[in-house]
Amino acid sequence: MLKNNKSLLFFFLLLLLFLSLNFCRLYMLERKLDEEDAEFLSQVRYIINKEEKKMYLEMPKSDRTNFKEEFWKKRDTNPDTELNEFKTEYFDRIDEANRLFTAGKPGWLTDRGQTLILLGPPAHKSVYPMGDVLSGLARPTEIWHYPEVPVVFIDYGGTGDYGYYFLSMGHQQEFYKNLLEAKKLPSEKEKATFDYTFRLSPKDDQNVILIEVEKRNLWMREEEEEMVTTLDVELEIYSMDNKKIWQHKEEYKVTLSKKELDQTLMSTHTIEIGIDLSPGTYTIISRIKNLTDDEKRSKTKIIKIE
Repeated sequence: MLKNNKSLLFFFLLLLLFLSLNFCRLYMLERKLDEEDAEFLSQVRYIINKEEKKMYLEMPKSDRTNFKEEFWKKRDTNPDTELNEFKTEYFDRIDEANRLFTAGKPGWLTDRGQTLILLGPPAHKSVYPMGDVLSGLARPTEIWHYPEVPVVFIDYGGTGDYGYYFLSMGHQQEFYKNLLEAKKLPSEKEKATFDYTFRLSPKDDQNVILIEVEKRNLWMREEEEEMVTTLDVELEIYSMDNKKIWQHKEEYKVTLSKKELDQTLMSTHTIEIGIDLSPGTYTIISRIKNLTDDEKRSKTKIIKIE
């Protein structure tokens, strides 16, 4: 029993270390963003999901323009019109939050600003700028009434910056549940985004790039008794003086039997690509396109060959 507890503790500590290192890596990537890319990430902080943010930070700068276009396109509530109504409404709400709630910091970065941006204006507001003795409100308070849940804000410091106040744990959980629901993509329940990892590994006296693609979120088509798709893989390697010294482009077929679909949802498809380079430090850019639905992912990494 003691041995099992030690193994469990070791696994937990190892997982904690991995998560910590991954967080630090993404934090450093975010700090290295130029002003334009950092501004976009700041503007969409309330609606970008963790998977999208990770991809945005890991991809090369040349791919971020396309990412931004696709980011707003996926959220367009009426794609049949030229105007992206969601994007327009989002920035209109940011402007409104800045106009109404700026007090020491931009209004859109306050709790009231976040709520207005994600949930929209409430059906009704109860405002107590001096508090209300009869209601037991000692500080300035606002109560925003939404159909699903009321939201309470209190000006704790008398500075005009109102923060969240929750009546109970259940009230807090219900509120954040509504915030998470507001962040979801229109098509999120239908289709998740596929992801992949790639790394350099020695094999049989040569270096091999190993690409591992998660099968569970790949959009596939049915062919006879299998689910099938094709991945278009493109790799570019640059020297430290930014010269392209190697390139690879090839299509790889991925199959998944119906039995696998039920039993191995967490399985991956591995692609091995051999490279022959002199010892040194290089930058590698990977681009993978799922040809079944034209979904594309890009990542960049520094590799060192001994």
